[in-house]
Amino acid sequence: LLSTGLFKEARVSPGATSPDRSEIDIEVEVKEKPRHVFATGFGYGSGDAFRLTGSWADRNIGGMGRNLEFKALTAFQVWSGFKTVRRQARAGFLEPWLWGGRTQSEVSLYYDDFRPPYTDYRLQTIGLDLMLVKMLGRYSSLGARWKQEWLKLSPDWSRQGSAADTVSYRGRRTMQLFGEYRRFDDPVNPRSGLGYEWQTDYTGGLLGGAETYQRLANEWTFHFNPYRTLGISARLKYGIIGDWALHAQVPLYEKYFLGGPTTVRGYSSGRMGQVDAAGNNIGGDKMGLINLE
Repeated sequence: LLSTGLFKEARVSPGATSPDRSEIDIEVEVKEKPRHVFATGFGYGSGDAFRLTGSWADRNIGGMGRNLEFKALTAFQVWSGFKTVRRQARAGFLEPWLWGGRTQSEVSLYYDDFRPPYTDYRLQTIGLDLMLVKMLGRYSSLGARWKQEWLKLSPDWSRQGSAADTVSYRGRRTMQLFGEYRRFDDPVNPRSGLGYEWQTDYTGGLLGGAETYQRLANEWTFHFNPYRTLGISARLKYGIIGDWALHAQVPLYEKYFLGGPTTVRGYSSGRMGQVDAAGNNIGGDKMGLINLE
């Protein structure tokens, strides 16, 4: 009940046993969260620097857990001059019980204007995202996603005398399959348990569009807490991206970039790895990451 996100309290207690002991009454007492939510936020991170966020949601349309949400984000840096790093806007609708079963469906429209600080390109994306997720059990799920995107790349937008938008919008289509297994003692702050996620993408090729590549990625997470004051947490993450038909080059903005608080601490976001003659990071086609705490 709590994992639905609809209730702030849920109490389940057994009642009286029937005379033949074949049935037991169960008393369930819940307290619903507010259905309409408006939130704003201000934060700072080593990747996007300063961030302003805002969102509005109706998270229980018709009393069936259907969710309609609008989100917006602006990120900017202020050192060495004011610079906008990212602008995002997203609208999404979630149906948690498609066809009356344990299948979630979600449709999203989004716009993303990204100018990463670790390289010198600007990528604008308009997209439509359709997703289905089937709950296989309490801890595992399997999903599929279809993305139709239109991208506009400006390779040298920040250089003096270079046109701000050097490439027009181009279409791209992606089919994605993914799955996960997550069995933790606490979904927010786990102290013990195992998690596994896998993802495979097929972009372009037979689906058409301006770009062609394939991606395979896996991530393992492990928490072990034998003593109250001593625990071990580990993560293994690896991936590969390329066009195995050798017909196309992987675009720069789809390559792997490591560095930052969620990958390798001690490096700024995206700053770990090879650089070009101008000092910009060029990313990689393969990625392997191990974290141990």
